[in-house]
Amino acid sequence: MYKRQVIYYAENTVGSLNFGWTSVPTATSILQIGRGYQVAVRGNRSTSGLSTFATVATSATIMALTGTINQGTYALPVTYTSTPIATVDGFNLIGNPYPSQIDWNSGTGWVKTSIDNAIYIFDPFTINTNATTSPGSTFSYVSGVSSDGRINGNVIASSQGFFVKANAANPSLTINENAKVNSSHNSNFRLESESPEYFNIGILSKNGSSDYTAVRFNENATNDFDSDLDAFKIKNSAINISTQLDGKEELSINSLRFPTSEVEIPIVLDVKTGTGFHLHFTSLENIVTNISLYLKDSISNSLTEITPDLMFGFDQVTLTRNRFSIIAKNDATTSTDKSYRQLSKLTLYPNPVIGQKINLKLDSKEENLGYTISDLLGKTYASNVVDFVKGVSSNQVDVSYLPNGLYLFNYQINGITKTKTFIVNR
Repeated sequence: MYKRQVIYYAENTVGSLNFGWTSVPTATSILQIGRGYQVAVRGNRSTSGLSTFATVATSATIMALTGTINQGTYALPVTYTSTPIATVDGFNLIGNPYPSQIDWNSGTGWVKTSIDNAIYIFDPFTINTNATTSPGSTFSYVSGVSSDGRINGNVIASSQGFFVKANAANPSLTINENAKVNSSHNSNFRLESESPEYFNIGILSKNGSSDYTAVRFNENATNDFDSDLDAFKIKNSAINISTQLDGKEELSINSLRFPTSEVEIPIVLDVKTGTGFHLHFTSLENIVTNISLYLKDSISNSLTEITPDLMFGFDQVTLTRNRFSIIAKNDATTSTDKSYRQLSKLTLYPNPVIGQKINLKLDSKEENLGYTISDLLGKTYASNVVDFVKGVSSNQVDVSYLPNGLYLFNYQINGITKTKTFIVNR
């Protein structure tokens, strides 16, 4: 794919999204207004290293565009072809035809017929790579939510290519001048009525590669794919994270109804390379409804409360596609005494541990706390009870015997078990 300099995506190709890339016929071919293209720019490199396969450093390249500025209304080239792989049918790579930003959410700037409400944009400045692939990853946006948490995902840069997905025969997509926004357009603020309830899940590797997905709670969502609220997953070259809809489609943005009691949301991990991963969670401040979130790990059989500081580590040797899931609980119906709420108030510090002991702090005034310390493979290193002096909510645990690594601190209060993670890094 990267050996061809200018390519476009042919929607009618049968197979995965990787199969649809097609070269522009000749160097003098006229590029179609509104069609998206991928251009491989090799930089101002010398050819001195080609015969020896030596790495030749790139230098900056400036591209100049000349000609008449596009203005007015354009019918963008979109098609829909039904194939045996329905989840990839209808993907069209189109482009912003204007020399200005455009707003995908503009109510008067677009006419959309049989087009999903999501857009998919490749960001070359993100890191998602291995030794044989180019960097970059695809993020999605739909109805106020971006898969990676960026606020202005609805604003499409000048000349930017992006994917949309047609969902039926004879689709159409028309853009006009009203979709334009000026460079001072600020999308960092939303009206309260427009603020969605969602959070993002990220997977990060030691080499810096990352990917993100989003889960939204919305009263209009269903258990099926919602074309106005959901976005499919376009796979990256190295690592991928998504959630699964009812055991079927993998989604980069998954919208669900607010749980009436408890719901489990499967996480799907597709990791092609690398070691040393961890999951972390962002945008949790957007969840204002009385919902508690937990990370379920089928390998360690643990349930960890999701908090902004949670960094859950694991290695590829323990990685399975469906190892993790999210448990979302409606606090009003899953507990009458809310005793599990107190468990979220345990703090371990310093984290990472650089000395011989780790401090425990409880906001509640418990007199003892039973705990075990284990690694991600399930090996138990300690099992004990911490005695707190009555009225004093802090204590210390000796961890001098632990080698560097990531550990699970499983603790029990009032018969309820929860998990925190900590790192030893001396």
